[in-house]
Amino acid sequence: MADFNANYRIAEGRMMKHRLITGVCALAFTLIGSGASAQTRPVDSIDQTETLASLGPSAVLPALSVATANQVVEVQADGTPFVSATASNGLLMQMYFTACDDGGQTGCKGMSIVSVWPRVAEETVPAVAAATRSFLLDHPLANAGQFDDNRPYFSRYVIADYGIAQGNLLSEFSNFIRGATEFHNMLAGIEGGLGAPDAQ
Repeated sequence: MADFNANYRIAEGRMMKHRLITGVCALAFTLIGSGASAQTRPVDSIDQTETLASLGPSAVLPALSVATANQVVEVQADGTPFVSATASNGLLMQMYFTACDDGGQTGCKGMSIVSVWPRVAEETVPAVAAATRSFLLDHPLANAGQFDDNRPYFSRYVIADYGIAQGNLLSEFSNFIRGATEFHNMLAGIEGGLGAPDAQ
């Protein structure tokens, strides 16, 4: 979790330099149902039976563009790429690639997908923690919690040790969006659960 937290913090600083992502970030955290400006690509734009030998920005973008409305490939401070995307309901998510060859550039066998919300006030942390525990009981395949800085997160890890079909990758993205949206709605039911404007 420490590496994941560090990766997110590195990426977060870079994200804030991009006006599009900053604007979408505010949208996703305040009104998830309003939708993004771009549109998803049709499902028949990919061959769902095609097997990807490894993961990375170019490998996941076709399926991701079916599941999400906007996609941006970015680079962390150490030169490794990650992808930011926006679902059509406004949910912001990032993809980080793991177990890679060539200094994190190619041959990646894992991918972490994550959505992160603004930090909540200290007095709200226990309520979010309790609600998250209950959420996880109903969603046993989900991974969710709060970072040390009180930012709630929802994540999913995809493994492609022996390759992964485009159709399965599309399902991973769709399942993530569904689960993260339910987590968002859970946070929205807690006073201050989505973070106060001055807490960002």
